[in-house]
This record gives sequence, structure tokens and C-alpha cells, in this order.
Amino acid sequence: RPRFVVVAGAPHSGRSSLVEAGLYASMREREPLLRMHRIDPRVAPLAQLDEALGNPRSDGAPSLVVVDPLDPLLRTPESAGTARHLVNRLWRLSASGTSRVSVVVVVAVDHLAACGRIIVDDMGASLENLAYDDRHRLFITEPGPRAIREIIDRPAIMLDLQVDPRFADQIMRAAAQRPGSLREVSLALDLGWRARREGVVGSGVVEAGGFEPTKPPQSGPMDLLADPFGVLARRVAAGLPSDDHRKLGADLLRSLRAPQTGAAIPLELSTLRPSGSEARGRFDRVLSDLQAASVVTLCRADGSSWVLLCVPEVCEHWPGFTTSVQPEQPAPVSSRSVQRRPKSRGLAWVAALLLFSAAGAGLFGWWGQQ
Repeated sequence: RPRFVVVAGAPHSGRSSLVEAGLYASMREREPLLRMHRIDPRVAPLAQLDEALGNPRSDGAPSLVVVDPLDPLLRTPESAGTARHLVNRLWRLSASGTSRVSVVVVVAVDHLAACGRIIVDDMGASLENLAYDDRHRLFITEPGPRAIREIIDRPAIMLDLQVDPRFADQIMRAAAQRPGSLREVSLALDLGWRARREGVVGSGVVEAGGFEPTKPPQSGPMDLLADPFGVLARRVAAGLPSDDHRKLGADLLRSLRAPQTGAAIPLELSTLRPSGSEARGRFDRVLSDLQAASVVTLCRADGSSWVLLCVPEVCEHWPGFTTSVQPEQPAPVSSRSVQRRPKSRGLAWVAALLLFSAAGAGLFGWWGQQ
């Protein structure tokens, strides 16, 4: 294949997993020294590229640059200009005979039309043209039942482990009822791996009657995809040592989301960390636990570290996240004062009417004299 590939598919169809766990792993079998540089377009992508490739490796080993996803740069005319500069540089790197850089651009199928405005070479070819060229494209669809079963079983087989068949069947049944639930499946599998016992993935979940033990254990089929984000939020919050830590976690998650749209907002780490040593210690603990659960991630750009929200669905389930300071309400009005309102309002209208009547009479009188 050429060294520039567009991976396109619907959101949450497994594009990132395919690149990082499939394509990258396959390339490393041929090039053990291959290093992957992931560019998050939400934070200074050109600066990230400069930092990733600014210091060539002395061993001359190849690099894989992954832009995942390009979608945020295709939504406004201003960001589209950044997308053009970024894609042009990556195209030149991949087309150079002396460069050992391969490029993967991940994009949602919804934004392929916008890729037509990004010209990649002097002949006028656009990123959209590459996306529909068999040599440069890789289209993926939502995995079917057989692929989901392989997603469940294959990692355990590679590590000589087993998956509890009851756990696997419950995930398969829940996924069949929820099309487009690959993220929920991935999260449920991660929780199942954490609950493995004696080399059997998911056995602890089945024995407990679900991800959160119930009394008595739930009988019958379990819907393991009903609330995986809530399970993750409550589990991370419960692992923090105090309510102050949990409140700090709610404040951090709230600051990383736009209040109106709920979209993730990247923020510089130095602007988030408190100044006091005790408060900073609590903040670092909260950030570390959220990173370990892959709820947030850190990105390096322009010489600074940025915090990015990876799983915004967790926010709504975090304890205290929706609790906010309500605007001060006016004091309740007694029934007596309510009864007086129409009278005072009526007097005001009468006064205004008399005033305008007097003014009108004077005006017409002056007009008549003229």
C-alpha cells in the first residue's frame, strides 16, 4: 500500500482500535522499531507534528503518524485552513523518497465531502479523491456478530486465557439489541477483564450478577451494556480517598465540557492545577485515576501539556457532576401582597393613561393654534 492511507467509517465503528491495535501491531511485526505518533487535532496539531518529527531518530527507524480523527478540523472555515496545512505536510512526508514516515488519517464518513476542499498535490487531487481511491482508502463498517465474538475471544486466546461463555453470551445478546454500541462493548470487556478470576475473563461479573453486585444477585439474562459508563464513573469515584477528591473530579470534568453543547474542551494543564501543595496533591491524584481509567488523556503541544476528555458520557454519571449553584430565587410573596399587585398595577396604568392624555391634549391644542 502507499504510505498515506485514509481510514473512514461511522463514528464509534472501531476506527481507532483498528489503527492502534491492528494496523500498528501488524506493521511492527515487519518493523520492530516502528514508532507511532498520534496527533489529536483538537490541540495545535501542527505543533504536535513538529514535536513528533522535529528530532529525527539516530537509528533511522520508520515512524507512523496517525491523525485521529480529522473531524474537528472540518467543521469551520477557520479550522479547515489548519486541516489543509496539516494534510499537505503529511502528504509531502509520505510521498518523499527519503522520508520513512507513513501516515494514517482517520475521518468519519459524514465529513468526506468536506475533505474535497483539501488539495494534497499540484495536480489538484483532494483528500476526498484519496478516500475513494482503492490504493489509499480503508473503509470499515460496524462489526457484525461474528466480528464482535472475535473481539471478545481473540485477546484472551492470545494470552492463554479463557472468556466465561455466560459473560460472552450476555454481551453478544446486549450488543444485538443495541446497534452502534461498540464503545459500550469495549468498556464492558475492559470491566470484565478487571473482574477475571483464575484466568477466566468475566467470571467475577457473572458470579456477582453484574458489574455492580446486587443483593440478591440478579437472576436471568443480564444487560451488561445498559449502564457501562455509569459503572465506570462510580468505580473511579469510589476509588478516590475522600469526598473532596470526588468533588474535585466533578469540577475537573465540568471544566472540560462546553456547558451548552457538551463538547469536549481541551485545557492547558497549568491553568487547571491549583497553587497550594495540598490541593495540588488532590488534583494530581484525581487526574491520575481518571487517566488510568482512560476517561481523560494528556497531550503535549507547543511546549505545554493539555488535558482532553476522552469519554464525555462519564460526566453525567459522576457523583455531584450535575449539582451546580442555582441562581438566587426571589423571596416568596405572601398571598396578601399578591392580592395587592393588581391594584397597584391598575393605579400605574391609570396614571400613565392620564399623563399621555394630558400630553396628547396639549400637543393637539398647539397644533390647532398653529
